[in-house]
Amino acid sequence: MSRSSIDIPVVSKFDPTGIKQAQSALGGFGKAVAGFGAIVAGAFAVRAIGNFAAETIRMGQEVLQSNAVLRQVAKTTGQFGGELDAVTGRLIKFADAQELRLGVDAEVVKSVQAQLLSFKALGASAGEAGGSFDRATKAAFDMAMVLKRDASGQAIALGKALEDPIRGITALRKGGTTFTEQQQEQIRTLVESNRLLDAQALILTEVESQYGGAAEAGALYSDRFRLGLEQIKETIGISLLPSFQNFVELFPDQCCATFDQSFLR
Repeated sequence: MSRSSIDIPVVSKFDPTGIKQAQSALGGFGKAVAGFGAIVAGAFAVRAIGNFAAETIRMGQEVLQSNAVLRQVAKTTGQFGGELDAVTGRLIKFADAQELRLGVDAEVVKSVQAQLLSFKALGASAGEAGGSFDRATKAAFDMAMVLKRDASGQAIALGKALEDPIRGITALRKGGTTFTEQQQEQIRTLVESNRLLDAQALILTEVESQYGGAAEAGALYSDRFRLGLEQIKETIGISLLPSFQNFVELFPDQCCATFDQSFLR
């Protein structure tokens, strides 16, 4: 019996060119399956294939949803104007890069970014690679790892401190982050001199000196491996979404019989 092989590229889920390639490959895969119906039927259960497709589509939808929420929050702040898409795209890529580094789902990272964007004085640096916004995002996860708390809560506390340093560092101190009397006075002087960026940098430097790198050091290899596999599923899910949406519109009854209703919302 001759063997046939099908190559499906694994690409970044945010690369439009790669997604088109994946869509084409998956289309070829579908035709091949139809041609090898008897062989495939013996190797895979139809239900298992349907469950896999449903799972990947759900995961793809969640990626697009988190991207849309992040973009909307950035838009609502009104700070980026014509650079909105560029800034949002950079934040998404940053979150995706942190996923395997920290062993944290990129959608969780985007949620923290969305929270930090609500603090306008901090969000103003969201378009700057390696700026205060990126440092604050990483710091929230480092603090969460050391203090055994939720990254979301740490992001809010850190955001408040960077938005209003004089009052905000009080909450950080109560949460376990220490600042000397000299540092507190220096922060006050910087804020009163309208040097907010310098005050933010001082706070972030101190936070990093206490927690820096903790999230990456504590990341489990099993989580990184799992997230790597999920990235592949998300890529496939996003690639399948256009065809799936057309299928839902044309054959709603058949679709509902194959996929769980929760995936169609």
